[in-house]
Amino acid sequence: MDGEIVVTYSDADVLAQFGAEPVAVISVVPANAAGSLTQSIPVAEARVRIGAVDSASLVPQEGSTIADGESRLIVVGINSVRDLYGNRLSDGTRLAVTASQWYRRADGGFHNGSRGGTISGGAVTPNDGRFRTVELVGGVAQLTYAATGAPLDAGQTATAVLAAVVANASNSRVLDRPFAEGTVQLSAVSTVIGNVSALPSQLAAASADLRSVVTLSGLTDGAGHPLPDGTRVAVTAQAWYRLADGGFHNGSFGGTILGGDPVPNDGRFRSFVVQDGSVTFTYSNAGLVLDRLETATTVLAILPAQANGNRIGERPFAEAHITQAGLTTVAVVTSPSSTVADGARRPVAVTITNIRDALGNLVPDGVRVALTAEAWYRRGDGGFHNGSVGGVFIDGEATPNDGRFRTFTVQGGRIEATYSAESVSPLAVTDHRTAVIAVVAASQANNNRAVTVPFAEGALAVSSVATGAIAVAPASLLADTQDRRSVVTITGLVDSQGRPVPDGTKVALTAANWYRLADGGFGNGSAGGAFIDGAPTPNDGRFRTYTVQNGAVTAVYSSAGLFVPTGGLSPAVISVLPATSAGNIVGSRPLAATTVTLAGMDTGTFVAPATAPPGSTVRVTLTNLRDATGALLPDGAVIAVTAANWYNRDGSFGNGSAGGTITSGTASGIHGDFRNHVVSGGEVSLDVVLPATADRTTVLSAVSTVGASSWHVPFTVFAIRTTVP
Repeated sequence: MDGEIVVTYSDADVLAQFGAEPVAVISVVPANAAGSLTQSIPVAEARVRIGAVDSASLVPQEGSTIADGESRLIVVGINSVRDLYGNRLSDGTRLAVTASQWYRRADGGFHNGSRGGTISGGAVTPNDGRFRTVELVGGVAQLTYAATGAPLDAGQTATAVLAAVVANASNSRVLDRPFAEGTVQLSAVSTVIGNVSALPSQLAAASADLRSVVTLSGLTDGAGHPLPDGTRVAVTAQAWYRLADGGFHNGSFGGTILGGDPVPNDGRFRSFVVQDGSVTFTYSNAGLVLDRLETATTVLAILPAQANGNRIGERPFAEAHITQAGLTTVAVVTSPSSTVADGARRPVAVTITNIRDALGNLVPDGVRVALTAEAWYRRGDGGFHNGSVGGVFIDGEATPNDGRFRTFTVQGGRIEATYSAESVSPLAVTDHRTAVIAVVAASQANNNRAVTVPFAEGALAVSSVATGAIAVAPASLLADTQDRRSVVTITGLVDSQGRPVPDGTKVALTAANWYRLADGGFGNGSAGGAFIDGAPTPNDGRFRTYTVQNGAVTAVYSSAGLFVPTGGLSPAVISVLPATSAGNIVGSRPLAATTVTLAGMDTGTFVAPATAPPGSTVRVTLTNLRDATGALLPDGAVIAVTAANWYNRDGSFGNGSAGGTITSGTASGIHGDFRNHVVSGGEVSLDVVLPATADRTTVLSAVSTVGASSWHVPFTVFAIRTTVP
């Protein structure tokens, strides 16, 4: 028409290889009325350039992850998909993505060195199970990647390459060469360790169950990111491959790793879970013995582990070293091997056996030795002192020339003595000490200490209550100044060696703003409250002291006097500290803490007609009353209701109420227009007399009856309109 021809061209079924620029030529040839060509030479031509898909952004939300066989999903966003000419691709375009080894974008060669993994999301790619296909919607698409497959050994790193190629309408991959790539860095469980510590780092190898607490902190992946909680490591004390060069073996003296979980693929190991970038476990040398003056080193080999606990590879990523030394002439064993220093007398049996002279002969009965737990000269080099925390022996005989010692006589080839930490200054939660028992020769004639340097030593762990598990029920309370209570139960109270503390041990509890459990700093932001049982704590009136019975402590917390405004929440932090036998708190850092959530009134539902005749009395029910945690208000809670012009929920004044008179309830101390109503059966009912004039709106406002500056803010409102029937 008017000498013009309009045609529509589609590039359907045209597939352009990466980097190609095919051209579609549209030829115009004359035709007769029947539509037949009248010549073969075009009278005109038009050219359409067709650009291949050229680029896109594949952006993993996390640029690195741990390759330990666990499926940790990483979201991969795809956007900015463009053709060779820079044009954005239209919605509906399909792309196929793989993490398997694939062709390279740079030169199209095989392969890109990808470590692999699993792509999920999108749709199945029918002609290639290694891919998943997605469709652009709004110019973007999304998949997830997980570093599944064989885990990496300690120290290894790798790269997962995510390759994107063109797919057709049936979701099949149609090209090999990718138009875009993204990467995720993979590493073993840890390649960087901030700190490895063993406390104590030296143990006496005397067949006793002596323990060292080993802590690994600052654990990261190959990219320097903290290891996610739940990652596992495997630990052994047996002779194992070396960290330095990976060769076998490290010459470990052996011992036992306590706690943790079994390692299915190697019974010599125990596995532990990373929490907050750290792992802590306990080593025991029970059953290990070294000869006189002999020393050895236990090397704890630490390997990456899978989620099921299986160790990964053979070469450790970290080692901890514990030096052990044999006794010269005796074996000193304490039972138990740890005690609590709280001022109370808690007898610890000390048994000294296999007492031999320098030639290895057993000494005869009647030979005497003197024992002390005070800081004394060291057996190893004779220097002063051995770092003992102290304590006393409560049996034996006086040592006339040194009151720090008690003298004992060998009977039946052994000595039985009794130690107590009652003279040790009470220890705070993190203050873990050792009582060193020094054994020296004593005069058989007068019991005097005969020499200075000990020929034998024993060790006993001394601490306070170190930790425990704490629970509260209920976990939240309505804070309306009434006496509302929660029961606090503390169980699993143990000393620094993980042994349960004996009944009679004391702890002190407070809900006052106190030092934090996490870092020991002040304060924890507690809203307060009080404990209504227990005994007074002489050195701090903010605490109450409780005695462990049957391994547990039960206390009752009250929120009486505390008020939380409408819709608010406030934490009451319960802090538990060790206490002396006299009931005094020790230190400032808690051994355990938990929170009781204090809540203000928050919501309620008025059940009443929306309209009523002027001057009529309307029965109103306020139900579904809940605090800010969503819990129903307890019976006995007091709610004040007014029909006067009052504040709004946002604190502004006023709500435009035409007024009215509430005839139910009792007078409220808040304001003369309020009437108090007590919650019963989860609701309150009230009667309101509406204004005598038609077309007036009465707004009922419900508030808590107490509170400092927030009592005026209603937690729920309802409007009734006066209308003539």
